[in-house]
Amino acid sequence: LDRNKFKQSFGTTSVGVDIENVKPSDFNVRFNANFSYLNDYYKAKESEVALSFKSDYAISEKGKLDFIADYFLIARKDSLRDATPRHLLKIKPAYKFEAVDKLWLTIGLNTAVENDTLGSARSFHVYPHLKADYKLGESIDAYAGVTGDMDKVSLHVLSGENFWVNKNLDIFHTNRSIDFFGGLKGKVGRKAGFAVGVSYANLRGLYFYQNSTLNRAKFDVIYDNGNTQRTNLFAEVNFAHSEVVRMSIRGDYFNYSTDQLTEAFHKPIYRMSYTSTYSIYKKLLLNVDFIAQGGIKARDMETLKVVELKPALDLNFRADYFVSRQFSVFLKFNNILSNQYQVYLNYPVRGFQAMGGISWSF
Repeated sequence: LDRNKFKQSFGTTSVGVDIENVKPSDFNVRFNANFSYLNDYYKAKESEVALSFKSDYAISEKGKLDFIADYFLIARKDSLRDATPRHLLKIKPAYKFEAVDKLWLTIGLNTAVENDTLGSARSFHVYPHLKADYKLGESIDAYAGVTGDMDKVSLHVLSGENFWVNKNLDIFHTNRSIDFFGGLKGKVGRKAGFAVGVSYANLRGLYFYQNSTLNRAKFDVIYDNGNTQRTNLFAEVNFAHSEVVRMSIRGDYFNYSTDQLTEAFHKPIYRMSYTSTYSIYKKLLLNVDFIAQGGIKARDMETLKVVELKPALDLNFRADYFVSRQFSVFLKFNNILSNQYQVYLNYPVRGFQAMGGISWSF
């Protein structure tokens, strides 16, 4: 094998600042600014500036105004293109109020201005943002709504998901033109909570991964240029006892209906996750997490057949012992089951891993 055909490395540098009022009041403001720079083995370079402004103003006990504004400036350079800037501006005003007893309504608009061109020449988008929350009882709420947004996609995002993406990618944002959602959430006693819900979204230009025909060790980013419908059913249960024990378990089921692609390549159909922390006398902190997912399909570019990857099972454990407030030692075990599953075709994850070290804060 020629290592240069599949070798990859990424370097990232980022800096950010947050400003917000410390004490909550009738008028709350938060401003965030971040700059991140990424480069890889194939000399791709991407700079990203992200600005975010959030505020809420309580008009009365039964009404408040929310305002969110986000701006992203992304410039990427590789062997085929210069650093052409991509702009994405999102403005989201909303008004939340109690319409009748126990019923809260949120009425707003989500707007987006961008200069991507995949599937549409339009640069200005308007989406509804409506939500209703109704209190069914002392400890259970029902909610339902409809929204939409332009979901940012960049080389930062893609390389964070898939280390083996190809060079010179075409990258576009995902237009979530409509998203219906609803569910129940509540508490059981003072220590346990639950949530169940469903969402149905129409996604234009959703991206998927497929092994390259020229180099099967790399993944191209392909788009369903029509409309992809995604349905998500989920259920979640959590438990917390003071600061001693915290546990959470969640299950998701996804269904994709693609327009031009035969399958939703490299998207899981189901996912179950469990996380827990245990604190022993505030000196020893134990963390256990487990994830199971499956139903992932891919196209084998050698046979051109669609294959389904085996389910992924991953169990991890970490222990932290705090010698003092500033100094601690840790021991971590990853993939305890040593299940070398594949999330991306032909790339099994590493087996059992162990790591130990120290942490010092000052």
